Amino acid sequence: MLELRKEVREEILLLRRRTRDVTGSVVCTVDGILVTADLADDAEQTAALSSAVLSLTRRMADLARLGRFEETLISGTTGFAACYTAGATLVLTVLAGPGTNLGLLRLEGRKTAAKLAAVAERVPVRDRSVPHVTTYRGEPVATPESDNQPGHLPKRQLDHRPEPPEPENHQPENWRKPWPAWTSRSKR
Repeated sequence: MLELRKEVREEILLLRRRTRDVTGSVVCTVDGILVTADLADDAEQTAALSSAVLSLTRRMADLARLGRFEETLISGTTGFAACYTAGATLVLTVLAGPGTNLGLLRLEGRKTAAKLAAVAERVPVRDRSVPHVTTYRGEPVATPESDNQPGHLPKRQLDHRPEPPEPENHQPENWRKPWPAWTSRSKR
């Protein structure tokens, strides 16, 4: 993991030198664990949120049938944040100031993400000494390796059990008896 951090750190520092508007960057695993950062503060929180943003945007891309996820660009009043997948296991988040050339940011961000993906393939990202959960309550759970799309967890199949039949004389909770026919509700 130390070798991975060193190579990733070199790549994100190179990104900052190539793109002068970049104010910082974070590389984390798809689980939100910080690998390395080029930020003054809040690196751990930024890593966790980067993972969440990746997960949400992938899901939105799936729902909207937009194809494979490429990037997310968040635009704020004082700058930008761009998130990229870097292979199956890493996420790159690049922060930039106002007035940034977004075309250059996107180009350099994608280039750096591709280099990080190559580094992650050569150097294992996971610490194999930590056991990873593959079952929950005896049921297998999704792992990144279990789907065709790198780093993408398969959609969970919901257990659709039929509802038990209602008794024939069952009335809904909010059901009220109708007014009897002999009662008049007209104004007097």
